[in-house]
Amino acid sequence: MSSLPLSIRAATPEDVTQLDAFVRDLAEEEGLPEATARLSDLEEALFGADAFAHAILAEVEGQAVGFALYYAKYATVSGRRGIHIEDLYVAPSFRNSQIGRRLIEWLQQRVGPRGMVEWWVMRSSPAAIRFYQRLGARELDGIAVYRLDHPDLDQQSSLTGLSSAEVTHI
Repeated sequence: MSSLPLSIRAATPEDVTQLDAFVRDLAEEEGLPEATARLSDLEEALFGADAFAHAILAEVEGQAVGFALYYAKYATVSGRRGIHIEDLYVAPSFRNSQIGRRLIEWLQQRVGPRGMVEWWVMRSSPAAIRFYQRLGARELDGIAVYRLDHPDLDQQSSLTGLSSAEVTHI
């Protein structure tokens, strides 16, 4: 399958419905609670007036088969810019065909030779960990992920129906 006619392109507003479907598939596969983000949330994050994230789509013969959603980051100590991948997903029937590798390589090219690409991986996903290790990625030692929600988040949760774990941007 590695010789698939793959193309990778930046997502457009017309792709939001497909991206949303991929996000929901990913959440289901990871055993996360039902995705409660609205389509309009994704559209605003990617294409709104204050857009802060980007997405790319992998396509085989015009069919979307995977995506990566990412945003810019900067490491103050090393002075290096980079990309944080929020989500990376390839449809099950297209896995093991180098699509995930190609999405990450596309992002590596975007940041250039002094840049970095980072992401989080769920420890409950050994297949993903093995995939990333095969790419040559390494787990960062001495780093733990913390989150501090806004104090008004519980009030917002009652208004939006989202739990504090599901609301990350205000």
